[in-house]
Amino acid sequence: MKDVERAYLAGLFDGEGCPNATFNSKAYKGKRYYWPSVQFVITGQYQHMHQVMEMFGVGDKVYEQQSKRAWDFRATRPEHVLRLIDIILPYVKLKNKQLQLLRSAAGFMMEHRSHSKWSQKDKEFFNKSFVQPLQKSTSTGEKKGRKRVHSFL
Repeated sequence: MKDVERAYLAGLFDGEGCPNATFNSKAYKGKRYYWPSVQFVITGQYQHMHQVMEMFGVGDKVYEQQSKRAWDFRATRPEHVLRLIDIILPYVKLKNKQLQLLRSAAGFMMEHRSHSKWSQKDKEFFNKSFVQPLQKSTSTGEKKGRKRVHSFL
Protein backbone atom coordinates (compact mmCIF):
# COMPACT_ATOMS: atom_id res chain seq x y z
CA MET A 1 0.00 0.00 0.00
CA LYS A 2 1.32 3.43 -0.94
CA ASP A 3 1.97 6.11 1.66
CA VAL A 4 -0.68 8.31 0.03
CA GLU A 5 -3.29 5.57 0.50
CA ARG A 6 -2.26 5.07 4.12
CA ALA A 7 -2.54 8.79 4.78
CA TYR A 8 -5.95 8.88 3.06
CA LEU A 9 -7.27 6.03 5.24
CA ALA A 10 -5.80 7.67 8.35
CA GLY A 11 -7.65 10.89 7.48
CA LEU A 12 -10.89 8.95 7.09
CA PHE A 13 -10.33 7.35 10.47
CA ASP A 14 -9.50 10.68 12.13
CA GLY A 15 -12.75 12.13 10.79
CA GLU A 16 -15.20 9.22 10.79
CA GLY A 17 -13.48 6.47 12.74
CA CYS A 18 -14.15 4.96 16.12
CA PRO A 19 -11.86 2.70 18.14
CA ASN A 20 -13.85 0.62 20.59
CA ALA A 21 -13.33 -2.07 23.21
CA THR A 22 -16.28 -3.60 24.99
CA PHE A 23 -17.83 -6.80 26.26
CA ASN A 24 -20.38 -8.74 24.28
CA SER A 25 -22.81 -11.01 26.05
CA LYS A 26 -25.15 -13.86 25.32
CA ALA A 27 -27.60 -15.80 27.46
CA TYR A 28 -27.38 -19.56 27.29
CA LYS A 29 -29.43 -21.95 29.42
CA GLY A 30 -30.31 -19.25 31.92
CA LYS A 31 -26.77 -17.99 32.37
CA ARG A 32 -25.21 -14.88 30.83
CA TYR A 33 -21.75 -15.18 29.32
CA TYR A 34 -19.45 -12.20 28.60
CA TRP A 35 -16.47 -11.97 26.30
CA PRO A 36 -14.23 -9.08 25.29
CA SER A 37 -14.41 -7.43 21.90
CA VAL A 38 -12.41 -4.83 19.98
CA GLN A 39 -13.71 -2.85 17.02
CA PHE A 40 -12.14 -0.62 14.42
CA VAL A 41 -14.98 1.27 12.70
CA ILE A 42 -15.15 3.86 9.91
CA THR A 43 -18.53 5.30 8.86
CA GLY A 44 -19.47 6.52 5.39
CA GLN A 45 -21.39 5.77 2.21
CA TYR A 46 -21.94 2.17 1.09
CA GLN A 47 -19.67 2.11 -1.96
CA HIS A 48 -17.02 4.16 -0.22
CA MET A 49 -16.90 1.70 2.70
CA HIS A 50 -16.50 -1.25 0.30
CA GLN A 51 -13.62 0.61 -1.31
CA VAL A 52 -12.06 1.13 2.14
CA MET A 53 -12.42 -2.60 2.88
CA GLU A 54 -10.67 -3.43 -0.40
CA MET A 55 -7.86 -0.96 0.32
CA PHE A 56 -7.24 -2.42 3.79
CA GLY A 57 -7.56 -5.99 2.57
CA VAL A 58 -9.21 -7.07 5.82
CA GLY A 59 -12.49 -6.53 7.58
CA ASP A 60 -15.57 -8.51 8.34
CA LYS A 61 -18.10 -6.77 6.15
CA VAL A 62 -19.82 -3.44 5.61
CA TYR A 63 -22.75 -2.97 8.01
CA GLU A 64 -25.81 -0.82 7.44
CA GLN A 65 -26.58 1.56 10.29
CA GLN A 66 -30.12 1.76 11.61
CA SER A 67 -30.58 5.18 10.01
CA LYS A 68 -29.96 3.52 6.62
CA ARG A 69 -28.09 6.60 5.48
CA ALA A 70 -24.67 5.50 6.58
CA TRP A 71 -22.62 2.34 6.50
CA ASP A 72 -19.86 1.05 8.75
CA PHE A 73 -16.66 -0.70 7.78
CA ARG A 74 -15.79 -2.82 10.79
CA ALA A 75 -12.94 -5.06 11.77
CA THR A 76 -13.48 -7.04 14.97
CA ARG A 77 -10.86 -9.77 14.91
CA PRO A 78 -7.91 -8.71 17.05
CA GLU A 79 -5.39 -9.69 14.36
CA HIS A 80 -7.24 -7.55 11.78
CA VAL A 81 -7.47 -4.62 14.18
CA LEU A 82 -3.71 -4.81 14.80
CA ARG A 83 -3.00 -4.88 11.06
CA LEU A 84 -5.23 -1.86 10.40
CA ILE A 85 -3.63 0.11 13.20
CA ASP A 86 -0.15 -0.68 11.87
CA ILE A 87 -1.21 0.59 8.43
CA ILE A 88 -2.52 4.00 9.52
CA LEU A 89 -1.00 4.82 12.92
CA PRO A 90 1.98 6.83 11.58
CA TYR A 91 -0.46 9.12 9.72
CA VAL A 92 -3.23 9.54 12.31
CA LYS A 93 -3.23 12.98 13.94
CA LEU A 94 -6.35 13.27 16.12
CA LYS A 95 -7.03 9.77 17.42
CA ASN A 96 -3.48 8.57 17.96
CA LYS A 97 -3.90 7.97 21.70
CA GLN A 98 -7.11 5.97 21.17
CA LEU A 99 -5.46 3.81 18.49
CA GLN A 100 -2.52 3.08 20.80
CA LEU A 101 -4.99 1.99 23.47
CA LEU A 102 -6.94 -0.16 20.99
CA ARG A 103 -3.65 -1.73 19.87
CA SER A 104 -2.90 -2.67 23.47
CA ALA A 105 -6.40 -4.10 23.92
CA ALA A 106 -6.13 -6.21 20.76
CA GLY A 107 -2.68 -7.40 21.84
CA PHE A 108 -4.02 -8.36 25.26
CA MET A 109 -6.80 -10.33 23.57
CA MET A 110 -4.28 -12.12 21.35
CA GLU A 111 -2.26 -13.12 24.42
CA HIS A 112 -5.41 -14.35 26.18
CA ARG A 113 -6.82 -16.07 23.10
CA SER A 114 -9.31 -18.39 24.77
CA HIS A 115 -11.78 -15.76 25.98
CA SER A 116 -14.13 -18.41 27.37
CA LYS A 117 -11.53 -19.11 30.05
CA TRP A 118 -10.82 -15.55 31.10
CA SER A 119 -10.56 -15.17 34.84
CA GLN A 120 -12.52 -12.56 36.72
CA LYS A 121 -9.24 -10.71 37.22
CA ASP A 122 -8.55 -10.65 33.44
CA LYS A 123 -12.05 -9.33 32.71
CA GLU A 124 -11.70 -6.61 35.33
CA PHE A 125 -8.26 -5.65 33.96
CA PHE A 126 -9.57 -5.48 30.38
CA ASN A 127 -12.51 -3.34 31.49
CA LYS A 128 -10.45 -0.94 33.59
CA SER A 129 -7.49 -0.69 31.20
CA PHE A 130 -9.24 -0.58 27.82
CA VAL A 131 -13.05 -0.43 27.85
CA GLN A 132 -13.46 2.50 30.24
CA PRO A 133 -10.63 4.68 28.83
CA LEU A 134 -11.84 4.20 25.24
CA GLN A 135 -15.41 5.04 26.22
CA LYS A 136 -14.25 8.17 28.03
CA SER A 137 -12.23 9.25 24.99
CA THR A 138 -15.38 9.66 22.85
CA SER A 139 -17.36 12.90 22.89
CA THR A 140 -20.45 11.14 24.28
CA GLY A 141 -18.34 9.43 26.93
CA GLU A 142 -16.88 12.73 28.11
CA LYS A 143 -20.20 14.56 28.19
CA LYS A 144 -22.40 11.87 29.67
CA GLY A 145 -19.79 10.04 31.71
CA ARG A 146 -20.98 6.75 30.24
CA LYS A 147 -20.76 4.11 32.89
CA ARG A 148 -21.48 0.69 31.56
CA VAL A 149 -21.48 -1.78 34.36
CA HIS A 150 -21.43 -5.45 33.47
CA SER A 151 -22.89 -7.88 35.95
CA PHE A 152 -19.62 -9.81 36.23
CA LEU A 153 -17.78 -6.75 37.59
